[in-house]
Amino acid sequence: MEGGSVGAGVAVRKSTDRMAKFGDSRAVLPTVGIDIRRSQAATITEGDLILIGAETLKIIGEPMGDALGLVLQCEAAK
Repeated sequence: MEGGSVGAGVAVRKSTDRMAKFGDSRAVLPTVGIDIRRSQAATITEGDLILIGAETLKIIGEPMGDALGLVLQCEAAK
């Protein structure tokens, strides 16, 4: 990760393309969801870069905490 100064080797969970519902319609959003333990990336913010393999992703929007406050859920784009 870059920008948040976390450094290399932080474990993340990545999911691609989220489904959004609009009334009776559904749309696939071309974004990437990233879950990061708050203890490993407490300073991550919008605009930070995450490198996963050879792919660089940019955090879009402010990360949101889960119900227990243990995981930051981020939206990212290529």
